[in-house]
Formats: sequence, structure tokens, C-alpha cells
Amino acid sequence: TLLLGLATLATAQRQRQSPHEKVEATLDGKKVTIEYGRPYKKGREIFGKLVPYGKVWRTGADERTLLTTEADLTIGKLTVPAGSYSLWTV
Repeated sequence: TLLLGLATLATAQRQRQSPHEKVEATLDGKKVTIEYGRPYKKGREIFGKLVPYGKVWRTGADERTLLTTEADLTIGKLTVPAGSYSLWTV
């Protein structure tokens, strides 16, 4: 199963159409990481066409954006417990 997962990941990475980035910060000794794909418009109409209004869509190109934190975070009034989260947008 692990080999299948690694093969699937390698295949997905080769098929990426947009550049991918990983940014990290350490806050009070705890690491916070965001992994994301930078979408390119490529002449397409994005909002209202490729991404319909009022629908949930994956935040990030090719794959979901992933936020991983070793510490509990407060973002505005939202408390985010330590863990990994994929980001989605409406």
C-alpha cells in the first residue's frame, strides 16, 4: 500500500500544471507550514466560469492547499488546533 501511495504521489507531481511552493515559519518553537500551487490564468476566465460562483472549490492549483501547524493558532476570531488542514473556498 505504501508503494502504491508513493507511485500515485509521484505521478500526481509529474502532472502538475502550475508551480508549487512550500513556506514555513517557526513561532515560539513550533513550525507552521503552507504547501500550495500557484494557479496561472492561462487566458481562461476563472471566477464565474472555471470556478463557479457560490460553489466550494479547491484553494490552490492542481491540488488542495495544505496548512500544517504544530501549535494551536488564532486567525482573527477563529481558533485552529494543531494539525493539518486542507483549504477550500466559496
